[in-house]
Amino acid sequence: MRVWANWKSIRGGYFQAMGITLLHGRYFNEHDTAGGPLVAIIDESMARRYWPGESAVGKQFRGHDARGRNDDPLTVVGVVRDTRTLGREVEPIPHVFQPVAQLNPRDTLATPDLVIRTVGNPEHLGVTIRDVLRSLDRTAIISPISTMDQQLDEQLTSRRFQTWLLSVFSMLASLLASGGIYGVMHYSVAQRTRELGIRIALGAEPGSIWGMILRQALKMILPGLIAGLLAAHWLTALLSGVLFGVKATDPVTYLTVALVLSGVAIIAIWTPARRAATIDPLHVWRQE
Repeated sequence: MRVWANWKSIRGGYFQAMGITLLHGRYFNEHDTAGGPLVAIIDESMARRYWPGESAVGKQFRGHDARGRNDDPLTVVGVVRDTRTLGREVEPIPHVFQPVAQLNPRDTLATPDLVIRTVGNPEHLGVTIRDVLRSLDRTAIISPISTMDQQLDEQLTSRRFQTWLLSVFSMLASLLASGGIYGVMHYSVAQRTRELGIRIALGAEPGSIWGMILRQALKMILPGLIAGLLAAHWLTALLSGVLFGVKATDPVTYLTVALVLSGVAIIAIWTPARRAATIDPLHVWRQE
């Protein structure tokens, strides 16, 4: 079986520091040394892909020999939860973790990453961490220290800008739609002011006038809302690739927009309908 995965070499409490949950099996321990059998911890994506429906703990696979020997098999000793190393919007890819102790010395990373889990504000520990590292090795080159929140912010910067642009254009589109709906509905009712006044002069009650106007407005609003919701459902499929944690068919968003546009239409017919319902029938008769 050919295994495609992202390989990482770790030591110490890497999983605990990163908050990666152990689902099955065990973490690496002091027995996973250079002289022991090759072991590996995989994530649930790899377990689902290569051993679906069964426990991956105890399974063996072959990869690059971490100790420079023959292609000895690696035994899975643990399965951890997936991590999104390529970005929050990208689906997790399979990962294989190996203990650094089982690497060939010449393959050991010269510039490893140091992960530290803190209780307080991690930014306050930057100076202390540098002093400790300098005391251990004065020739060590220490890269800039950053927190996981900063790393996450860097990943999300472009997405935040895209979201901001989409939000601005969405608000402009909503304002244009609201303005168009308001103008059309207001004009359609205002044009019937004389007709409504005649109806009142012939004995129609203001309440019946209101009901008639509302029913006719709904006949115009509902087809537009249905067509708009169907078009939005179809178009949001194009944006599903840039969404994370939000479904393209978000019912709350659809309902909110529908209620806002319906409210705009109702407000648009309010003024001319009220004017028509309170018009003096004698004034209408004189005009006729």
